[in-house]
Amino acid sequence: MWTRIFWIDAADRAARTFAQALLATITIGDAVYSVDWHAGLGIAVTATIASVLTSIATSKVGASGTPAVVIPAVDATPAATADTHTPAHREVKEWPTS
Repeated sequence: MWTRIFWIDAADRAARTFAQALLATITIGDAVYSVDWHAGLGIAVTATIASVLTSIATSKVGASGTPAVVIPAVDATPAATADTHTPAHREVKEWPTS
């Protein structure tokens, strides 16, 4: 929680939360001038505060030094498929040019 990267990640999450909450208050079919911006901004700020507090509360749960709750996988290799005869990559075929 005391690292620069933690606060950059937390600010990124909070900014996304703010934008999503504000967007959620704008309903489909309403004109921009008829939206209750005071209430929408209040909801977005409240959600942003909740996001920052959640990042702080979960700072010791996930990966060290980040607000993430999920620990990133150490091995990023794809899981084995049921069909062992399938190659690990797919061949890309080009469209005929003529």
